[in-house]
Amino acid sequence: MPDNLPARIGVLTISDRASRGEYEDISGKAINDFLGRAVRSNWVAVIRIVPDGTDDVAQTLIDMVDHEACD
Repeated sequence: MPDNLPARIGVLTISDRASRGEYEDISGKAINDFLGRAVRSNWVAVIRIVPDGTDDVAQTLIDMVDHEACD
């Protein structure tokens, strides 16, 4: 990857209630905040929230890599 392009870091939260909007995704935001403090290079977060279940998780991970170009 050229130096001028930001790294794309996937942040995936797995929660039935958060994916339905019943409550705020606190854990995903906490991970994003941590990355903001820990990662020194240029980066951008690709944030997803999915319901529990291996099929949803697997498909989202594939999508984040194949279509969202997450590193």
